[in-house]
Amino acid sequence: MGEDQLLTRRQFLGLASAVGGGALLGSCRPDSPREAITGAIMGQSHRLGHRLVQGGFPPPKRTIETGVVIVGGGIAGLSAGWKLDRSGFKDFLILELESRFGGNSRWGQNEFTRYPWAAHYIPFPTAESAAVSELLGDLGVETGRGPDGKPRYDERFVCFAPQERLFIHGRWQEGIFPRLGATADDIGQLKAFDKAMAGYRRMKDARGRRAFALPMHLSSRRDDLLALDRLSMADWLKAQGLTSPRLRWYVDYACRDDFGTIVEETSAWAGIHYYASRGEGADDQVLTWPEGNGYVVDRLAGRLKTRLRADALVFDVEETSSGVQADCWDPAAGESVRVRAKAAIVCVPMVVARRVVARLRREDPPWIKAFSYAPWLVANLTVEDPPEGKGFPTAWDNVIYDSEGLGYVVATHQGLERWRRETVWTYYHPLAKGDASQLRKAALERPWGEWRDIVLKDLSRAHPGVARHVRRLDVMVLGHAMVKPAVGFMWGPERLASLKPLGRVFLAHSDLSGFSLFEEAQYHGVLAAQRALSALGRSFTPSV
Repeated sequence: MGEDQLLTRRQFLGLASAVGGGALLGSCRPDSPREAITGAIMGQSHRLGHRLVQGGFPPPKRTIETGVVIVGGGIAGLSAGWKLDRSGFKDFLILELESRFGGNSRWGQNEFTRYPWAAHYIPFPTAESAAVSELLGDLGVETGRGPDGKPRYDERFVCFAPQERLFIHGRWQEGIFPRLGATADDIGQLKAFDKAMAGYRRMKDARGRRAFALPMHLSSRRDDLLALDRLSMADWLKAQGLTSPRLRWYVDYACRDDFGTIVEETSAWAGIHYYASRGEGADDQVLTWPEGNGYVVDRLAGRLKTRLRADALVFDVEETSSGVQADCWDPAAGESVRVRAKAAIVCVPMVVARRVVARLRREDPPWIKAFSYAPWLVANLTVEDPPEGKGFPTAWDNVIYDSEGLGYVVATHQGLERWRRETVWTYYHPLAKGDASQLRKAALERPWGEWRDIVLKDLSRAHPGVARHVRRLDVMVLGHAMVKPAVGFMWGPERLASLKPLGRVFLAHSDLSGFSLFEEAQYHGVLAAQRALSALGRSFTPSV
């Protein structure tokens, strides 16, 4: 956890001069009431996690017995616990490295609102993502079914209008595609792209499987569709004659937004999946909360709280003659603890699993090195008298054209008040261009002040003088935020090899799908829980 940093007025004026004061400060006056901006670098506990590389943990001093041990408390781990609990199996523990659960769905809170630290919405579930519907029903988000069999949702959680806007040519427009100033050819190519995506959305194979489904495991295996994985999304656009720079930016934005990768490096199968796997028309909506998907984390953690253990760094998971044992480091007590169980569900990224799971550590299978990760920067800004800007009014998602950042979402958007004096903007910036390992290293070493400057400079393009409105700016660097769906990875031998069972150690993470989506994390967590129940001879009703 970083120490609070204070930016004085004199320092701020010096910063403004260095980066171009007019753009950053706007109409800020010397007698402005905003004297300072505070903030901190918030943790992931990457330094503690890096101890896995160093090793040297002492032998366990005490032992805990449980039926199933779950390593990792993100959506996959919590979903595994939810499925075990829902099946009447209560004898399990979830061990999490961080002090708070949630992984990429963690959340924060200040005196005004809750806010997300990463994942901030769930698309309306499709027919294939039945386990998501089951979970949302348990949480009261899905309230029932209509005469047509379609789910109904608590209206407080369906994203309010306006949902999206884009800043371009000095003003805001509705929607993300850059229509303002677009040529007839740009619009024609957008229509051709939308038609192609609609065709993929409706396409089914001879077995009735959708071409692109959520979870992706239920997608068609037709050869012509799988061949898309051998192309980049940029090459697919070019092959279709879709050369509009605006369309390319629009698709590149989607790849950076969902995958943390640029269009030249993204598998065309993954890029098309982004558009073709979800609903259409009225079903193409999302569920969201002030804290984003932290709402689901909070509700699940409340149900499972007696079986959650935070600040537990698991450094060894080994299959034994009677089951498994998981050794973990308790930094508060300064000692190692052994957890004995009948089965283990390991819900961590493969970059961590290769060091934690003893069998993977010994064998070092070649497939595991194919998993690469995108680093991200996320910032939460406490904003007073939030500026709206020219043109279309403030939306839930606010994007800046031709920016390396992705813009910001407004945490208080779902509130019933028409205007609020204070809010939180969650700003997203995937570090997508360049060597990921170098970007990751530089990001973790960069001080808070530099991140503050980067965020404010980008936002000032759409909101000149935005710094006058910012009371606090916290940042979080997610070094291994999400697995990259690189060309050839989605249906290549490496990812498929990762799905093979490891005895009574069950891997469960969205990595196994090739991209970091809520539906994928939940699918693998639930599937692993079902496999663990089968291994223990326990009956259950399948959810996936």
